[in-house]
This record gives sequence, C-alpha cells and structure tokens, in this order.
Amino acid sequence: MEKGTKMANRYGLDFTLTKIGELEATPIKIDFCNSVAIEMNGEITWATGGQGHVNRVAFKDPLTGTITASTQLVNMEVLALLADQDVSKVTDTVSFKNDPFVASNYYKLEGTTVWKDEQGKCYLETITAHKVFVRPNYSVTHDGSGDPVSLDLVFEMSEAEDGNFFDIKLADKEE
Repeated sequence: MEKGTKMANRYGLDFTLTKIGELEATPIKIDFCNSVAIEMNGEITWATGGQGHVNRVAFKDPLTGTITASTQLVNMEVLALLADQDVSKVTDTVSFKNDPFVASNYYKLEGTTVWKDEQGKCYLETITAHKVFVRPNYSVTHDGSGDPVSLDLVFEMSEAEDGNFFDIKLADKEE
C-alpha cells in the first residue's frame, strides 16, 4: 500500500487470484478487503410414499455458493479482470467495451487475515476457494472526490475436482 492512501476501514484481508489451468498465471492481488461474505446454499427434497406417509428418500440439490469481497483499494489488474482483459498484459489503460461474449475464466482465490475469538486469542484465518469466477453482473463506480474507490466483487463458487468448494483454516498466531 502506498503511503498516504486513505482507507475508511482497515480490516485488511488480502486476496490472491490465480487463474486455473495456466502454468505461469499472473496472480491478481485484491488488497485490504473491508469485508468478506461467504454464502453457501443447498436444499434437500424429500420423496414420500404418498399423502400422509412419512418422508422416505432425500434428494440433495446441488450446492451453490458465492464470495463477496468489498475493497477500497483497486488496482489495474482487478479492473482488467472485470473488463475481461488479459491481466498479464495490462499497462495503465483498461477499456470496458461492449462485448456480448462473456468469458468464464476460473480462478483459485486465497486470502489470510487475523481472527480473534471471544477470549481474546488471535488466530491466522486462511480462506481458500478452489474454483471461482467473477459474476458478470457488477457495478464499478469511480469518484474523483478524493474518497477511496469502493468496489464489491462477487465470485460464484464451483466445485473443484475433489468436490470441495472452499476451506477456512485457523492456525495459532505466533506472537
């Protein structure tokens, strides 16, 4: 972070996105997320033996999930990601063009922050989403008033090859 950068909130979960399937993928940094929300959805549908009979068989609907990361520090690589441009070749210009084709590049999303329990003990919390893509419905607002840019990135989660969506891991924070 550059000296003098204004931030309203200093929560500070830094994410790294790495494109899946590219041997030398350029990681994309999403720094100082003010908030991160992970939502998983799933339902079970029951089959019965008829009216008045007990539930017999459960059918589990597919799980779906999203991760929303809100940040006030936006770099050119994040903007290139939203504009569906090659992030490894971005310079100082990102163009949002009207392209009817939406690419669905998959990324691995990883981030680490400090988590504190009710007793005051601190842990390192690592979040890893194994296969995500940026939801194509987004809103980018740039305001030249001097306040930080605010951007919410929503990632749709997909199952990785082993069936896992994401992991949250806690480890003791070394003093």
